[in-house]
Amino acid sequence: MGLLEQGTPKKHSGTPRKTLSDMTTETLDLKWNTLSADQKKKAFDLLHSDNISKGTKAALDKLKKTRKIGRPPYGYKYHNGKLVNRMDESVTMSRMLELREAGCNYTLISKTLNLEGSVSQTGKPFTPQMVRNIIQRTLSQNS
Repeated sequence: MGLLEQGTPKKHSGTPRKTLSDMTTETLDLKWNTLSADQKKKAFDLLHSDNISKGTKAALDKLKKTRKIGRPPYGYKYHNGKLVNRMDESVTMSRMLELREAGCNYTLISKTLNLEGSVSQTGKPFTPQMVRNIIQRTLSQNS
């Protein structure tokens, strides 16, 4: 079975699996002439996905070195590459935990926060799922 005739890549048992990028140009030219149109399309798809993957990994590695990726946890912001407290969000987070400890469910907490005028990091009203995620992340960081 040839390289491109395989359906999905199978896990190898210790020996490295050959990819199109491992082949020499001469070997690839010889194989190319024997491929059907469908196999040639699969070959292009493999090369394209490999190039996209390598480019994405390289870009993310570069970003990780220069700045933080993603939104900071609720109650914090990035300042000069370090996490610092946001007082307004920290107060809201404390209120969430206080309501949860008082036995309120996530729906009641989100409604209470919205009535009190609190908003999420994106400026939107709180949903029960947002409140649940924030509380669970906070509790998991503290344990």
